[in-house]
Amino acid sequence: MAEGAKKKAKSAKPPNRACTGPIEAFISLCMKPTSTRRTVKVAILAFKTFASIPITGPMDILNKSCALIRSILEAGSINFQIELVALSKSPLRFGDCVTVYPHASIATAKRPDLVLIPSAGDNVLESLESLRAFVPWIKVCAGRGARIVSMYGRFSIGGNRTS
Repeated sequence: MAEGAKKKAKSAKPPNRACTGPIEAFISLCMKPTSTRRTVKVAILAFKTFASIPITGPMDILNKSCALIRSILEAGSINFQIELVALSKSPLRFGDCVTVYPHASIATAKRPDLVLIPSAGDNVLESLESLRAFVPWIKVCAGRGARIVSMYGRFSIGGNRTS
């Protein structure tokens, strides 16, 4: 390999790991050695969507997964501190007759390790529009090292690629 190519290969930046898929993020946060594990602060975005399940479902899965991982790995405690974060703390009423009460607003939320953007149904363009107000807060969280996880798959939000 030419000398210039070697230098360029050495100076190449690693890929941005702030944006990742939900399963990869979950595994990487859970599978740390017991001595380095801590409580993982998860912010699940809460916004008006077709039903409550895209918001409450991941919360239930994360809560139940702690016990499952402990029993499978026979490892120390894995804890998720989950916070439903909305634009304000006003209750959100969904079409399935469920009302969700956010724990925090983007102004009062704790500093998360993981931000989960739930799926918002079939109308992706409308959903992305409703998420626009969250973008500055998501960018701040990513800048502080939080993993940003989307249940949409890959899409562009606020000009940055996320997953």
